[in-house]
Amino acid sequence: MHFMSLAMLRADSVGTDTRAYSVFYLQSRIPQDIRELFSSQMMGFNLFKLPFLMLFPYGYMWMVLSGVIPTILVWVFIRRNSSNISLSIFLYLVLYFYFQNMNAGRQAIAMGFALMSIDCIYRKRYIISIPFSIIAFIIHPAGTVLLLVVYVLSFIRWSFRKYLVALLFSLATGVVFATAMVLFVQTRFVLLFKYYSGYSFDAWQSGGRMGYFYFFVLLYVIYGTIKKGVGISLRGKRVSIAMKRDIVDGEPVDKGFDENQAMLLSVTLISIQLIFCIVLREYVFVSRATNLIFQLSIIILPWIMKDKSRYSFWINRLFILGVIGYFALRLIGNYGNVWPYETFIVL
Repeated sequence: MHFMSLAMLRADSVGTDTRAYSVFYLQSRIPQDIRELFSSQMMGFNLFKLPFLMLFPYGYMWMVLSGVIPTILVWVFIRRNSSNISLSIFLYLVLYFYFQNMNAGRQAIAMGFALMSIDCIYRKRYIISIPFSIIAFIIHPAGTVLLLVVYVLSFIRWSFRKYLVALLFSLATGVVFATAMVLFVQTRFVLLFKYYSGYSFDAWQSGGRMGYFYFFVLLYVIYGTIKKGVGISLRGKRVSIAMKRDIVDGEPVDKGFDENQAMLLSVTLISIQLIFCIVLREYVFVSRATNLIFQLSIIILPWIMKDKSRYSFWINRLFILGVIGYFALRLIGNYGNVWPYETFIVL
């Protein structure tokens, strides 16, 4: 409720793109056909906002919509899928997702619907997930195009061995074909989403500093998943290492939800995403397109942190300190122009 109130009551000066979107919100044009609907990434968003514009023809309603819709959808996703709701909310804040949503409101709304689609995919409710996916895609095609990858990988019955195979395959692909992938992906992406043709290196959005942070998170995710999938025991001076047949970790959050399968799917997705963001770190569109996958970390990391062993206790806290440091650097640098905070309400 507090997050939603702060976001919906912000002035158009809070967030780099907020003012531009509040003006765009007041502009309306109905697509003439399906081809025109998908010919521009803004056209689908125009169609989405039309009913709200007809009811509330005021510029400040953009702040309300971009504050209320994403916050509610993210909360529902966390509530239904997280093993530690408080920690997920904390991570939603310190991983800067909340402040990104204040800046990139259109993407935030699309991400909210995409997360609801993933929630349905976790439960194998593919028919129900399709409307959420369509809404997410027409609002922000570039940010939600990887939903297709989520659908494909969700049909695999994941195990620790398959996670390792996917991880090693991603590392090999990312290292060996980096140059070819840059040439192919950049060319195709710019043709599909011309809006991003002028984007290049950005120290925080991709680039050096974000690449270091992605590497930091990747190491922790790999460590946590291996810790769950490999049994290590000491017998005198001998170390015994045995691969578990399956990862078993607590009861499902609700009926129809296989937590272990959902988390293994998610850690596979996020590991692949982090590898490619590191390898292709100089290209902003890569981090934009994969940001949806990275947002799954708000439920993956609490799952990993459920390990109560002695060494994990300290490693988890060191990781949290690192994430807080990342949050402080971005906030001090005022990434996304989210402060000083002001409200559109005149007191």
